[in-house]
Amino acid sequence: MKPPVLAAEVPRRSIGAVLDERNEAESVLMRRPAARAEGTPNEWQKRYEAVAAANRAAMHALVHRLKPSRQCENGLIELNDFAYTAPT
Repeated sequence: MKPPVLAAEVPRRSIGAVLDERNEAESVLMRRPAARAEGTPNEWQKRYEAVAAANRAAMHALVHRLKPSRQCENGLIELNDFAYTAPT
């Protein structure tokens, strides 16, 4: 069974905290909102796949714009040795 996606409009004053530990964005609410199921499992899967593909494409583009400033003898480069080259 796929997990449901719930949607709700939440007033700003009802949000107690916003956390993004381990890249898992979460909000702690002070009051329980009136939530509703949003979409269908197939729509959720399609949306997930579209977002994941966009994230992979963005990461691929970023990695290909990173230029190593030096390469170690073993052929590896350290993360600290990258210099970002902005696209022109």
